[in-house]
Amino acid sequence: MQRRIWPLRGLAEGTSNNRDQGGLMRELVQEKQAITEQMAAMKDRLDEIDEEIFSLVKDRIKPQGSTTLEQDGIKLTVTIPMRASWDEDMLRQIAEKIRSHGDNPEDFIQYKLSVLETKYKNFPGPVRNLFEPARTIKPGKKQIKVVGNGA
Repeated sequence: MQRRIWPLRGLAEGTSNNRDQGGLMRELVQEKQAITEQMAAMKDRLDEIDEEIFSLVKDRIKPQGSTTLEQDGIKLTVTIPMRASWDEDMLRQIAEKIRSHGDNPEDFIQYKLSVLETKYKNFPGPVRNLFEPARTIKPGKKQIKVVGNGA
């Protein structure tokens, strides 16, 4: 399929009719579907290659963090990130113990306050107005999902 530098030129200039737009839309959707399939296959293959490489070096790397190896003129860095999670109920109990001893639990525990958007939308008007100044909306990444067959 031929790649366009500016595929919507006719649309921008107002010279396309609806039939031309439909044909262009179909062509773009078909190209998007084909590229999406190719990318999925490439990602699967990359994951397989990573697993094969890992199996070759797993006995020479640390269980977490970064390990750099050199073999046959190839420098390879393997990173295994550490992800810690905390039991919030236990942290609340610990915070109460710290507070009962006269210390400030915020010296040890980081609190992240948030409001569930579904609950916020159901707040009564006056309560929602109270929270409004603390709320910021940021746009997420744009997604275009094709439903149906573009063929």
